[in-house]
Amino acid sequence: MLREDIVGASSASAEFLGTLLLQLFAGSTLVPLRIAAVFAALMATFARHSGGHLNPGISLAAALSGHLAWAPAAMYMLAQAVSLLLRMAWAPAAMYMLAQVLGALAGAALQVLLTPGLSFGATYEPSCHAPAQGLGGTPLFFWEALAAFVFVYAAYPALFVRPSYGSFGPLYVGLALFAVLSTGGAFTGMSPLNPAMSFAGTLVYDCEWRYVWMYVLGQYTGAGLAALLAVGVYGIGPMYLSEAERANYVALHGGPETGLSGGAGGMLSGQQQGGVAAPAGSQGMGVGMGTAGQQQGGVAAPAGSQGVAMSSAGVAGTF
Repeated sequence: MLREDIVGASSASAEFLGTLLLQLFAGSTLVPLRIAAVFAALMATFARHSGGHLNPGISLAAALSGHLAWAPAAMYMLAQAVSLLLRMAWAPAAMYMLAQVLGALAGAALQVLLTPGLSFGATYEPSCHAPAQGLGGTPLFFWEALAAFVFVYAAYPALFVRPSYGSFGPLYVGLALFAVLSTGGAFTGMSPLNPAMSFAGTLVYDCEWRYVWMYVLGQYTGAGLAALLAVGVYGIGPMYLSEAERANYVALHGGPETGLSGGAGGMLSGQQQGGVAAPAGSQGMGVGMGTAGQQQGGVAAPAGSQGVAMSSAGVAGTF
């Protein structure tokens, strides 16, 4: 039996804590290099637990391109609003984005508690973003969408495409964020291109609500367009493939990518790794990002044995 409930909670907890820390530290500065450095460091820290998305836009791109399972779009939007009351909120993509939003809110609250002079409802400039003077709502949307598109598309091969950049992946993604913020940030008020942080900052610090919708809509639009282009360039991920196609994908790539070397767990169910089936009666657990089973690297486990296999593709257990 696939333990998606346990795996999902573990991955969501990592996304929650990672986004909390991101809001706490990156949400306290408007300097592009600092924002990018914090993001890269936290992505490296949480990559093995959840893929280190820390951004609903990245999780959305993963779902759209087939690298992360997700609930139907309407249910996912409802799940974010109703929180844990809905079982569908724990479908991996919606679960990630929900955890990221809640983590950003908790991080913003901690900012208030730990920073002298801050209070709930008082404007805090590093977490309240507004467009450059003279820039209206429509140009702001297009600037934000363009910046998010460039960032997510640049980060895509480091996150979801094999061979990725390995341990240098977070550095690569951080540099992409730094480049975008250093250029487009002058027009967008140094928005971190993160829907969770944009929403959390506006809610906790009572920023101007007339702008937050343009930020969030632009960020999701850019991420979605980046995912569509990435599918055309790199191909579709395993979530939208048939069972036979998934088996071929796993044989070629080692499992579905949901992040650098961690995963949302249980993306694919099965009892094989590398395309070779494990003998009946064996049990195992894979730690990584997708299909895990009773063998690793093409070496079968003896019948009746139990084991733990470390894979680069998801946290999935068969019991």
